[in-house]
Amino acid sequence: HKASGGIVHFTAEAPVRVGSEPDAVAVAPSGTLALVADFGSNEVTPVDLATNRALPPIAIVGGPRSVVISAAARASRSSSPSHDAGNATGRTSRAAGSRWVSYVAAGSSLWPISLPGLHAEPPIDVGQIAEGLAVTKSGDTAYVADQAGFVTPVNLVRRLALKPITVGGHPLAIALARS
Repeated sequence: HKASGGIVHFTAEAPVRVGSEPDAVAVAPSGTLALVADFGSNEVTPVDLATNRALPPIAIVGGPRSVVISAAARASRSSSPSHDAGNATGRTSRAAGSRWVSYVAAGSSLWPISLPGLHAEPPIDVGQIAEGLAVTKSGDTAYVADQAGFVTPVNLVRRLALKPITVGGHPLAIALARS
C-alpha cells in the first residue's frame, strides 16, 4: 500500500485458488502462511504468502468452519523443536522453545494441524457441530461454539473436551479478550 494526500491506496494481489466454499482464514504471526478452511471440499488449504501459491490441501472430515493459529500449549513446547510454523519456507524466526500450532473446527471435532508439517493430527471430539473457535493466549485451552447452543472448553495439553457451557441459541463465532 502507499499513502498520499491523507488517502491510503491498497493494491490487490492475484487471487489464489483454494478448495470449494472457503469459510475462514488464519494468518500465521510471521505473515508468511495462511490456512484457509474450505468447507465444501473438506480440507484446509495452506497458502504460502511469500509466493502467493497454494500448497497441498490437508484433508479434514466434517466441513471445516473455523481455523486459528495459536501459540503451542506449554506442555507441547517442551517436547517440540523450535520452529516458526507459520513460515512456509522452513526458516525459523521464533525464540527457542516456542512454536505455533493450528486448530480447525469441523463436524463434531477439533482438529489439530501440525505446523510446520502441515498435516492433520487425530481429532478431539467436541460432541456437536462445531462452528466457532478461539484459543487462549497461552495456547492451553480452546473454546468451541457449536450449533446446539454450547461452548465447549478443550484442554489442549491433555487433548480433552471439558464440560460444555450452555449459552443457548446457535452460536457461530467466539472471541476471547486478550489481557
